[in-house]
Amino acid sequence: MEIFESFFGTINPFHIALDTRGQQVPMIQKIESDLHKDYVTDESIKEDDLVLNVQCSLKEFFYGATKRIKYTRFNGSRKEVSANETLIAESNCSRVTKDIFIQPGMKEGMTLRFIDEGNYGELKRQGDLVVTLHSAEGEQMTRSGNDLIYHHKITLKQALCSEPVEF
Repeated sequence: MEIFESFFGTINPFHIALDTRGQQVPMIQKIESDLHKDYVTDESIKEDDLVLNVQCSLKEFFYGATKRIKYTRFNGSRKEVSANETLIAESNCSRVTKDIFIQPGMKEGMTLRFIDEGNYGELKRQGDLVVTLHSAEGEQMTRSGNDLIYHHKITLKQALCSEPVEF
């Protein structure tokens, strides 16, 4: 017990300690994380997130859709690329094509995070790709909660005869 106390500064392994972010954790958890520092978990040594804004129609939010997005990311000194990306000549960047799935019922402002699909850093972990969904402007539909409201002018005859409306 004296060895434990001289090494860790306490005789109680359940004593509260501070982790690398300054949050309180049990001492035993801190000891365990210190023993496994070869796996990088500190956010300060992770590349910044790559943020994209994607426009979706209300129809796509309602029915769901697959959107194909293209973006450019920094590769650092990395030369190998995956099947869905192409290297840009004379630069450390690559052009990436990715399909994202808009599920029925998703709303404007929702964020999709794709872990380790953002920029590469020279001495940092790869960043994340963050996609934010936005509603396309100039549509005839509006959203009210979970309901879609479609505005369409019809004649009195069309209303009285219950003619179908195409949109």
